[in-house]
Order: sequence, then structure tokens, then C-alpha cells
Amino acid sequence: MSNQLSSQLLPETVLGLTEQLSQYRQQLVKDKTTFNDFDEALTAELQSHAEKRAILSIFDYIEQSTIQSACIQTVLGLTEQISQYHQQLLEAKTTFNDFETALTAELQSHAEKRAILSIFDYIEQSTIESALTKQY
Repeated sequence: MSNQLSSQLLPETVLGLTEQLSQYRQQLVKDKTTFNDFDEALTAELQSHAEKRAILSIFDYIEQSTIQSACIQTVLGLTEQISQYHQQLLEAKTTFNDFETALTAELQSHAEKRAILSIFDYIEQSTIESALTKQY
């Protein structure tokens, strides 16, 4: 009786875990979309910012060469920082994609294991039922 109860609980537990993993994957896909949208918006904002800074630098050059030098250094520093942030964002995106790939593989493995356990439970239950039938 305990073994039968255990063999009934295992598929239910595995099914629950599979549903949770599926929900996590759906949330991961949703978060990836949000992440990609943020990346696009950030890239556009960075481009706009760089263009505005270039225009301001030109204006400052016309007015005063000293201010031009300071602006150019500032723009170069900002451009370098923006480039670093963008690179970090790309690396995070790669990590995110790697995690999604690993999660998908784990879900597949989990589904395969669940199928094997279901087959095993069915064979075990059939064997027990067959043995009980022969005894009576």
C-alpha cells in the first residue's frame, strides 16, 4: 500500500515540478523580451545622446576653443563609458541566453525522466497486479 501510494505521488510531484519549470520558462521568455526591449531603447537613447553631445561640441567650438577641448574630453569619456555599459549589456544578454538554453535542456531532460518513471511505475504496477491475480 505504501509503495502504491508512493508510486502515485511521484508522478503527481513530477507533474507539479514540470508545471513549475514551465511557468519559470514562460517568465524567462517574458523577461527576455523585456530585456531586449530595454536594450533597444537604451541603444536608441545612447545614439540620441551622442548626437546631441556632438552638436553641443560643435557649437562650443565655434564660441570658444577652450570649452571645445573640455567637451571633447567629456564626450570621449562618456562614449567610452557608454561603450563599456553596452558591452556589459551584451555579455549579460549572452549569459541570459545561455541560461535559457540550459533551462530548456533541463526541462527536456526532466520530461524524459518523467516519461521513464511513468513507464517504470506502469510496469511495476502491472507486475504486482499480475502476481496478485496468480495468487488468488
